Amino acid sequence: METNNSNTNLNQDERFPNLEKAGRKNLFTVPEGYFNQLPGTIAEKINAGKQPVTYNRNYKPVVLGLSLILAIALMFGVNYFRTIENKEVSQPVISYQDIHLTELEDEDIYDEITVEDLADTTVQDAVKSEMYDYLIENNTDISLIINEL
Repeated sequence: METNNSNTNLNQDERFPNLEKAGRKNLFTVPEGYFNQLPGTIAEKINAGKQPVTYNRNYKPVVLGLSLILAIALMFGVNYFRTIENKEVSQPVISYQDIHLTELEDEDIYDEITVEDLADTTVQDAVKSEMYDYLIENNTDISLIINEL
């Protein structure tokens, strides 16, 4: 498969005209006598050994102080956030005088009362009917139960 790429036929000078302007000089140079002095410099560093690190001695009190402050802040922070979760929100106490009955509609009050009563009576009726069914199925005399109570 042949490709028609005109850039492959051009030489380097035609493809990169600014390259010739830059020239072909070495931008990186080595100081005079560097390689003659290099073995001696390396030998001096090896013979000198490791120098003690002085920053530990200077910064040790600062690091210890900051870590102490951080530990204290962490303890107080954990305690603070734990107590926030454990606090219960108390319900406000409302007296009879605080409720403005004139703002309530009669229909809303009747609806609330009937919903609560229906829920209670429905459960009670279901329990009573189960009791009656049990007594009837087992031929139990109700007067005997009343006498035992």
